Amino acid sequence: SDVRLLEGLYSPERYWMRVGVSGRPRIIFSKDADGEDALRALLQCALLDALVGGAQVSRCGTAPEPMGPAEASALTGSLEEMRRQWPAFEAAVRGAEWEEAALRSVPSTWRFTLSTE
Repeated sequence: SDVRLLEGLYSPERYWMRVGVSGRPRIIFSKDADGEDALRALLQCALLDALVGGAQVSRCGTAPEPMGPAEASALTGSLEEMRRQWPAFEAAVRGAEWEEAALRSVPSTWRFTLSTE
């Protein structure tokens, strides 16, 4: 199922992302997410757009339908790149003295909780 795919792909992140049919990323945060998680998700969005070529992102979008191979590949590639670039991005945020405002604020959006029950 897509939940299992997202859980495996995004572990240990505190957000998940899907690409809608419109090509726009859809992000959902865990109940424990903070501003750092929101910035990680935004960085992934920018990298996703760069990875798949802007307007072409809609070609890989399937949400709310089951995830297809193009979407899974785009999410995997952009997530790996976000993780690679994150240390420099975070250092730039801290260097600009945005730490309190950007890294610690709580994003106000839908939240999820995973249950093993």
